[in-house]
Amino acid sequence: MVKEIPVYAIWVDIAKELYWAGDLIRSKDLFTEALRHAQVLAEKETIGVIFLYLGSIAYLEGEYQESLNFHQKSHKLIKKMSVWEISIQETFKVLKKLNKYDDIKKFLARLIEMFVDLLKKPTLDASKLKINQLLATLCILQGQVALKEMQREFSEESFKGAFEQIKSAWQFMN
Repeated sequence: MVKEIPVYAIWVDIAKELYWAGDLIRSKDLFTEALRHAQVLAEKETIGVIFLYLGSIAYLEGEYQESLNFHQKSHKLIKKMSVWEISIQETFKVLKKLNKYDDIKKFLARLIEMFVDLLKKPTLDASKLKINQLLATLCILQGQVALKEMQREFSEESFKGAFEQIKSAWQFMN
């Protein structure tokens, strides 16, 4: 059975290719046009993906607060683990650029809590593998924040905190 693909979905795919090729202007234009159509049709997952990429483009353009706003909007809409993985990395990068380390810690802690709860629910083994991978990534990012704090002011407590985060990541990798 052949399924019709909406035009805006094709625009999103082309915009992603342009983004990865470095053509940010045309990519942004296509994402913006696709966003209008996706909003009319209330395609939440697609809107979330568009916000994610618009946030990444804003980051590359030096518009860090705008980037953060787009990423926050995307978090409310995305569901796919592969999109979450990109979103986590991009949001971490923006918060780090803005030197909002307390916000990074809160963001990562909330996500870890959310994904641990999700892991407890009955799901397919493939989904559990992706969730464990995301949790390991989140713990590694927490470790990076702890190491950054340790650079500012070394203490035995900060060292233990960084070590615990790395240890937590290993727990989810096994």
